Amino acid sequence: LMVRVHQAANLFHSLGIGKSDPVAILLPIVPQNFFALLGAISAGIAFPINWMLQPEQIAALLNASGAKVLVALGPTPGFDIWEKVDALEGRVPGLKHILQVKGPGGIAANDFDVLSAAQPGAGLETGRVIDPYDVALFVHTGGTTGMPKIAQLIHRAIAYKCWAYTVLLDQQPWHCGLAAHPMFHIGGIIHHTISWLARGMRNVVLGPMGFRSKNVIRDYWKLVERYRVTDLGGVPTTLGVLAGVAVNADISSLRPYVMTGSAGLPIQVSQYFRDTIGVRILANYGMTENTATIALPP
Repeated sequence: LMVRVHQAANLFHSLGIGKSDPVAILLPIVPQNFFALLGAISAGIAFPINWMLQPEQIAALLNASGAKVLVALGPTPGFDIWEKVDALEGRVPGLKHILQVKGPGGIAANDFDVLSAAQPGAGLETGRVIDPYDVALFVHTGGTTGMPKIAQLIHRAIAYKCWAYTVLLDQQPWHCGLAAHPMFHIGGIIHHTISWLARGMRNVVLGPMGFRSKNVIRDYWKLVERYRVTDLGGVPTTLGVLAGVAVNADISSLRPYVMTGSAGLPIQVSQYFRDTIGVRILANYGMTENTATIALPP
């Protein structure tokens, strides 16, 4: 993982990315998303964007951020990300480089994996020493009240949240979670990706659609058994659907509590998981601008 992160960071540096420059990311949950996200944070600023937004919204976010580099999923059945990238032509004059994560129908030009592989992976070529108050992330809000706004989050805030989650949720290196939350959402970025990796936890990537995949929901309990998952995952909507899926596997590896967020947790869903599954769902209150969680039940 660190080799791939360093290669991505060095690639972005070679394309002119410095500590104040954002790298935009339009990717579902694929391994390259992790490399691009952490590589961009190391070289400059990572700016993950909801790939389900419309081209005009994506263009507005790219222009507002001043992004020079974009990493996007190439032509792939079931996704229209590359078609949206094509629709950006002429709308984002500051965008200098578009790197493609090649899907099944992808092309070889500007292949993110190929270009990354040509870079050294033993460290950062920039020699950058990150200041705690350097901006690490641009994360856009949901856009429920107009155009999404861009929150600027610093390295110190992320480091603090990693420490806080370790304390509040007793994260341990032998714990295992499902990497199936959107990586353009603050909870997916900070809680389910960076804090887990910072603690050395195991992340199981279930596929590009994560919990949006019907197969993942159908086989959820079998996945828990197969990978000895300790941290049950899902936003309240996912948990509500999961409450209707019969338990057909050994789920004794699950810890007795877990955190969820992004929406209200229905009391019936909470009671089901507490009484039937044996897991207390802690509904956290958070904000993008606060680097995720603000308050959490004991």
